Amino acid sequence: METAKPALRGAMVRLSDFGTDDVAYLSIPDSPPIAAVVLVPGMWGLDDRIKLCADRLARQGFVALAVDLFNGQVPSDVRIATDLERSLRGESSFRVIEAGLRFVRESPRFRTDRVALMGWEIGAGFVLEMLLTAKGIDAGVLYYGPLELDRGKMAKLKVPVCGIYGDRDPSIPKEELLRFSKIVEEEHKPFDLHVFPAGTSFADPHSPSFDPVSAEAAWNIAANFLGRQLAQGGKKDGGWRDLFRISEKK
Repeated sequence: METAKPALRGAMVRLSDFGTDDVAYLSIPDSPPIAAVVLVPGMWGLDDRIKLCADRLARQGFVALAVDLFNGQVPSDVRIATDLERSLRGESSFRVIEAGLRFVRESPRFRTDRVALMGWEIGAGFVLEMLLTAKGIDAGVLYYGPLELDRGKMAKLKVPVCGIYGDRDPSIPKEELLRFSKIVEEEHKPFDLHVFPAGTSFADPHSPSFDPVSAEAAWNIAANFLGRQLAQGGKKDGGWRDLFRISEKK
């Protein structure tokens, strides 16, 4: 017997008034929001998993808006997902993310004055670039995705970031993680890096490397980070002294 899928609590919205005709999935809390989080999916697009992540954030008190970089397409297999991912262009993707940020900032319905970005895979790459260049973002969460190894670019990071990676992910060699951690530590950047004993996209049920134990632990780390940074104003040092913590399975 198949396990019933959890019911979604949010709804689709259009971002027409905020710079793009693309759609997004909006999930709102039952009480006045703490802050807002804009979610940027990876190669599987705006699927139910990302929507459920938005719902989970909403239950924790955040306005959660998951944007759609694939213009309504949700890939059904790896080949389609890979083709869609390759078709992404930075300019259009950033425009969609910026529209999502404008939606949660400017909508009179929410009046949230603090906002974070949260991304997966290629979406995490877009999020990291925006955290290095855009203003008005208060925190970021990265699930895997490309690392920025240019010290000059990383020197521009001002906002706290939580990065979640797997040490068995061939797309992100451990040597690169160590190099990255050295850069952000030496530059005193507000980056909390959490590396799990897990493989590629370990928090994604689509992935052959899906690890539910590490996935749940990673989610709790990310959620607690957002709560600290957004609900309580955050810590100025971002916890960089605890930079390269290896999260162990219980």
